[in-house]
Amino acid sequence: MVTEQEITHCFEKLGEMGLDPNARLSSTLSKRGVARPLDFRRSADRRLRAKVYERDGYTCQGCGVMAREVPMNYDGRSALYAANGDYLVVDHIVPRSAGGTNAIDNLQTLCDRCNSVKGSTIDKERKAHE
Repeated sequence: MVTEQEITHCFEKLGEMGLDPNARLSSTLSKRGVARPLDFRRSADRRLRAKVYERDGYTCQGCGVMAREVPMNYDGRSALYAANGDYLVVDHIVPRSAGGTNAIDNLQTLCDRCNSVKGSTIDKERKAHE
């Protein structure tokens, strides 16, 4: 029989991994056991995008280009244009393919250009600052 202490420990570990212990597993992980792709049609993912953009000051963490314009009460429903003409995107610091999660501390704002250069590599510079 599983003890209450073991269950509490499992819930704490899920929280440390950036997973919501109350969410259905299928909503957090794909069938391959990696974090599911962010889908901005989902309200939770839109809120997450808005939080990441806000935390990063609506600025690309690679080159420092800022968003052209941020609508009042931005809700993450649409992508933002950067001053260099690219979109700002939410990028995984540790890619999903390398075991990265959709936790906010594993996400950063990048412009399309910086995201293309980074590709699916681990952003060691950003990870070192955490």
